[in-house]
Amino acid sequence: MGIRAMLRAAVLLLLIRTWLAEGNNTTSIPEYVFELSPTMPAVIHNVFNCKNCANETVVGKILDRVLSGYDARLRPYFGGDPLPVGISMYVSNIDHISEVTMDSKVTMFFLQTWKDPRLAYCETNLNLTLDYRMADKLWVPDCYFLNSKDTPVHDMSVENRMFQLHPDGTVHYGMRLTTTASCSMDLQKYPLDKQTCKLEVESYGYTVEDIMLYWEGDENAIQGTEKIENPQFTLLGKKVTRNEEVFYTGSYVRLVLKFMIQRKIIHYLVQVYWPTIIVTISSWVTFWMNYESSVARMTIGLTSMFILHTINSHLREKLPEFSCIKAIDIYMVVCFIFVFLSLLEYVYINYLLYSRRESSRCYRLCRRARKIMDQYRYQLEPELQRGPGWRGSNDPTCEAPNMATERLKYCLVDLDLGFLEGL
Repeated sequence: MGIRAMLRAAVLLLLIRTWLAEGNNTTSIPEYVFELSPTMPAVIHNVFNCKNCANETVVGKILDRVLSGYDARLRPYFGGDPLPVGISMYVSNIDHISEVTMDSKVTMFFLQTWKDPRLAYCETNLNLTLDYRMADKLWVPDCYFLNSKDTPVHDMSVENRMFQLHPDGTVHYGMRLTTTASCSMDLQKYPLDKQTCKLEVESYGYTVEDIMLYWEGDENAIQGTEKIENPQFTLLGKKVTRNEEVFYTGSYVRLVLKFMIQRKIIHYLVQVYWPTIIVTISSWVTFWMNYESSVARMTIGLTSMFILHTINSHLREKLPEFSCIKAIDIYMVVCFIFVFLSLLEYVYINYLLYSRRESSRCYRLCRRARKIMDQYRYQLEPELQRGPGWRGSNDPTCEAPNMATERLKYCLVDLDLGFLEGL
């Protein structure tokens, strides 16, 4: 009988409490404290512990009460101490990092936390989760990404914004967005380089006298980076810092998130290094070819130069106009030099061989001319010494000395013509 009586009393008190919550009185509801025996069943304790339960009517009354007279134009603690605003991020993906446009594209959940005593409530201990429509009714910080080129908020299927109110007035304001932030790169060691991309968060209008930004949880303020996979880069780590920047309008707190990344080399090994090495070594095949195969030698050399030029042009299309010399440029120049030297080797060898051939040919022709001259001199010398008239006038071999001299001259002229034709 005792338990039944207590249940009836509990139901009666619950009805009275619900009737008071549904009334038109907007003043705070008085709290009733009931001391129950520890031996009472858990069901009875749950009935009296209404702080852990809420319905649409209670939540509606809470929102109507806290928003009545709420001025969204003024920050919390206006005219007093600066408001601490905690910043945290959950990085879901680094979609793209470009050397041409010098930027990075990051998708994240951006969360801001602050305390607004005007939003405190005592009707329930539960946190209230509200949608994007509360953004126009509540004061929110004016944080932005300083180095951002474009930061759209996702709107599938509704605008991806969320508010979570706590009984003590703490507000969690989260949104899902994708930001394209500038990322200055030093490409002197490209493609064996390491880069640092930054995200800088700052209040647009509130100085340090109004808002104090801080990383909520320090290093733990950035989550999700350990799961990031990018086809171009490997994430080496992250680092968060907090600086204070001074402008002519005042001092502002700036939060900086740095991503340390390293370029993956496997793509360049397959697309650049291995092809250029094979082409350069292939140009050395001409060293073992016959020096008379001029067409084959020139074809291999010029084709190797053309392939290297094509690979180099393809690389330049992926890079911006950069004034410094990159590591890949030095490598390509070395490959060009090796191929060009193979062509010079062929030209030099041909020059040496043909010059020696012409020298030996001239030597053989000169030697032949001397032999012919000696032979004619040997044949004509006796006739020149005997003089005319030593034989009979009817002898056909009788020649005057001047006739022998003319024959020798004609012979030398023929020999010179043959020598010139041989050249």
